[in-house]
Amino acid sequence: MTVEPGPALSSWSPPLASADDLPTPRLSARLGVVTMCAGAPASAVRSHLAYHRAIGFERVFLYLDDASDEYWQSLALPDDGDGVVVTRCVAAFWQRLLRTSAMVARRSEQSVFEDAARWWETEVQSRQSLCVEHAVVRASAEGLDWLLHIDIDEAFLRSALAEAWEPSMSLLGTFL
Repeated sequence: MTVEPGPALSSWSPPLASADDLPTPRLSARLGVVTMCAGAPASAVRSHLAYHRAIGFERVFLYLDDASDEYWQSLALPDDGDGVVVTRCVAAFWQRLLRTSAMVARRSEQSVFEDAARWWETEVQSRQSLCVEHAVVRASAEGLDWLLHIDIDEAFLRSALAEAWEPSMSLLGTFL
Protein backbone atom coordinates (compact mmCIF):
# COMPACT_ATOMS: atom_id res chain seq x y z
CA MET A 1 0.00 0.00 0.00
CA THR A 2 1.45 3.36 -0.99
CA VAL A 3 0.95 6.28 1.37
CA GLU A 4 0.25 9.50 -0.47
CA PRO A 5 1.00 12.84 1.20
CA GLY A 6 -1.91 15.08 1.92
CA PRO A 7 -3.93 16.66 4.70
CA ALA A 8 -4.58 14.17 7.46
CA LEU A 9 -5.55 13.83 11.08
CA SER A 10 -2.38 11.81 11.40
CA SER A 11 0.12 10.57 8.89
CA TRP A 12 2.97 8.18 8.72
CA SER A 13 5.63 8.28 6.06
CA PRO A 14 7.68 5.11 5.91
CA PRO A 15 11.40 5.65 5.39
CA LEU A 16 11.22 3.48 2.27
CA ALA A 17 9.16 3.81 -0.90
CA SER A 18 6.18 1.99 0.62
CA ALA A 19 5.13 -0.03 3.63
CA ASP A 20 5.48 -3.15 1.46
CA ASP A 21 9.26 -2.58 1.40
CA LEU A 22 9.56 -2.81 5.19
CA PRO A 23 10.72 -6.08 6.75
CA THR A 24 7.89 -8.04 8.32
CA PRO A 25 8.32 -8.15 12.10
CA ARG A 26 8.53 -11.64 13.55
CA LEU A 27 6.06 -11.84 16.40
CA SER A 28 4.92 -14.93 18.23
CA ALA A 29 1.53 -13.41 19.05
CA ARG A 30 -1.04 -12.88 16.32
CA LEU A 31 -2.18 -9.27 16.56
CA GLY A 32 -5.17 -7.38 15.22
CA VAL A 33 -6.42 -3.83 15.48
CA VAL A 34 -9.95 -2.47 15.14
CA THR A 35 -10.81 1.09 14.14
CA MET A 36 -14.05 2.82 13.29
CA CYS A 37 -13.94 6.05 11.33
CA ALA A 38 -16.23 8.54 9.66
CA GLY A 39 -15.11 11.31 7.39
CA ALA A 40 -11.38 11.01 8.08
CA PRO A 41 -9.27 12.08 5.08
CA ALA A 42 -8.42 9.18 2.78
CA SER A 43 -4.70 9.77 3.28
CA ALA A 44 -5.12 9.43 7.07
CA VAL A 45 -7.05 6.18 6.68
CA ARG A 46 -4.52 4.67 4.29
CA SER A 47 -1.64 5.83 6.51
CA HIS A 48 -3.27 4.27 9.58
CA LEU A 49 -3.75 0.96 7.79
CA ALA A 50 -0.25 0.87 6.28
CA TYR A 51 1.46 1.78 9.56
CA HIS A 52 -0.26 -0.87 11.67
CA ARG A 53 0.26 -3.56 9.04
CA ALA A 54 3.95 -2.58 8.74
CA ILE A 55 4.65 -2.85 12.48
CA GLY A 56 3.25 -6.36 12.70
CA PHE A 57 -0.51 -6.27 13.04
CA GLU A 58 -1.71 -9.23 10.98
CA ARG A 59 -5.25 -7.96 10.59
CA VAL A 60 -6.83 -4.51 10.66
CA PHE A 61 -10.61 -4.41 11.01
CA LEU A 62 -11.81 -1.07 9.65
CA TYR A 63 -15.43 -0.07 10.21
CA LEU A 64 -16.65 2.83 8.08
CA ASP A 65 -19.26 4.73 10.05
CA ASP A 66 -19.74 6.95 6.98
CA ALA A 67 -20.86 4.26 4.57
CA SER A 68 -21.69 6.58 1.68
CA ASP A 69 -20.54 5.47 -1.75
CA GLU A 70 -18.73 8.79 -2.18
CA TYR A 71 -16.64 8.29 0.99
CA TRP A 72 -15.99 4.63 0.18
CA GLN A 73 -14.71 5.51 -3.30
CA SER A 74 -12.55 8.35 -1.95
CA LEU A 75 -10.61 5.87 0.20
CA ALA A 76 -9.46 3.91 -2.87
CA LEU A 77 -8.47 0.90 -0.76
CA PRO A 78 -6.84 -2.06 -2.53
CA ASP A 79 -9.17 -4.84 -3.65
CA ASP A 80 -7.02 -7.62 -2.20
CA GLY A 81 -7.37 -6.32 1.37
CA ASP A 82 -3.71 -6.94 2.27
CA GLY A 83 -4.69 -7.92 5.80
CA VAL A 84 -7.37 -5.25 6.00
CA VAL A 85 -11.02 -6.19 6.49
CA VAL A 86 -13.33 -3.28 5.69
CA THR A 87 -16.93 -3.19 6.88
CA ARG A 88 -19.22 -0.51 5.55
CA CYS A 89 -21.71 0.25 8.32
CA VAL A 90 -24.80 0.45 6.11
CA ALA A 91 -28.38 -0.13 7.30
CA ALA A 92 -28.27 -3.87 6.54
CA PHE A 93 -25.08 -4.23 8.62
CA TRP A 94 -26.69 -2.54 11.63
CA GLN A 95 -29.88 -4.59 11.32
CA ARG A 96 -27.90 -7.84 11.24
CA LEU A 97 -25.56 -6.75 14.04
CA LEU A 98 -28.38 -5.67 16.35
CA ARG A 99 -30.02 -9.09 15.88
CA THR A 100 -26.82 -11.02 16.66
CA SER A 101 -25.05 -8.80 19.22
CA ALA A 102 -24.41 -10.40 22.60
CA MET A 103 -24.30 -6.90 24.11
CA VAL A 104 -27.79 -6.13 22.82
CA ALA A 105 -29.04 -9.53 24.00
CA ARG A 106 -27.59 -8.85 27.47
CA ARG A 107 -28.70 -5.23 27.68
CA SER A 108 -30.51 -5.74 30.99
CA GLU A 109 -27.30 -6.94 32.69
CA GLN A 110 -25.13 -3.82 32.46
CA SER A 111 -25.74 -0.18 31.66
CA VAL A 112 -23.00 -0.14 28.99
CA PHE A 113 -24.89 -2.87 27.10
CA GLU A 114 -28.14 -0.93 27.47
CA ASP A 115 -26.46 2.25 26.23
CA ALA A 116 -25.06 0.50 23.15
CA ALA A 117 -28.45 -0.99 22.34
CA ARG A 118 -30.43 2.18 22.95
CA TRP A 119 -28.17 4.92 21.58
CA TRP A 120 -26.42 3.31 18.60
CA GLU A 121 -28.16 5.60 16.09
CA THR A 122 -27.04 8.85 17.72
CA GLU A 123 -23.94 8.10 19.81
CA VAL A 124 -20.62 7.23 18.18
CA GLN A 125 -19.37 5.42 21.30
CA SER A 126 -22.35 3.07 21.17
CA ARG A 127 -21.60 2.26 17.54
CA GLN A 128 -17.91 1.80 18.40
CA SER A 129 -18.81 -0.66 21.16
CA LEU A 130 -20.95 -2.69 18.77
CA CYS A 131 -18.26 -2.67 16.06
CA VAL A 132 -15.57 -3.72 18.54
CA GLU A 133 -17.78 -6.58 19.72
CA HIS A 134 -18.20 -7.62 16.06
CA ALA A 135 -14.42 -7.45 15.51
CA VAL A 136 -13.74 -9.52 18.66
CA VAL A 137 -15.88 -12.32 17.26
CA ARG A 138 -14.09 -12.12 13.89
CA ALA A 139 -10.62 -11.95 15.47
CA SER A 140 -11.39 -14.93 17.67
CA ALA A 141 -12.60 -16.92 14.67
CA GLU A 142 -9.32 -16.11 12.89
CA GLY A 143 -7.23 -17.19 15.88
CA LEU A 144 -5.79 -13.78 16.72
CA ASP A 145 -4.25 -13.55 20.20
CA TRP A 146 -4.70 -9.82 20.76
CA LEU A 147 -7.06 -7.17 19.45
CA LEU A 148 -6.32 -3.49 19.99
CA HIS A 149 -9.08 -0.89 19.65
CA ILE A 150 -7.86 2.57 18.67
CA ASP A 151 -9.26 5.60 16.90
CA ILE A 152 -8.19 6.57 13.40
CA ASP A 153 -6.06 9.44 14.77
CA GLU A 154 -4.15 7.17 17.16
CA ALA A 155 -1.28 4.74 16.63
CA PHE A 156 0.30 1.92 18.56
CA LEU A 157 3.90 2.95 19.25
CA ARG A 158 6.10 -0.07 18.81
CA SER A 159 9.49 1.43 17.99
CA ALA A 160 10.30 2.49 21.57
CA LEU A 161 9.41 -0.99 22.80
CA ALA A 162 11.00 -3.02 20.00
CA GLU A 163 13.54 -4.83 22.17
CA ALA A 164 11.04 -5.59 24.91
CA TRP A 165 8.23 -6.58 22.51
CA GLU A 166 8.55 -10.37 22.73
CA PRO A 167 8.94 -10.53 26.53
CA SER A 168 5.94 -8.20 26.87
CA MET A 169 3.81 -10.49 24.75
CA SER A 170 4.92 -13.50 26.78
CA LEU A 171 4.21 -11.77 30.07
CA LEU A 172 0.82 -10.45 28.98
CA GLY A 173 -0.05 -13.90 27.63
CA THR A 174 0.02 -15.26 31.18
CA PHE A 175 -2.97 -13.08 32.06
CA LEU A 176 -5.27 -14.41 29.32
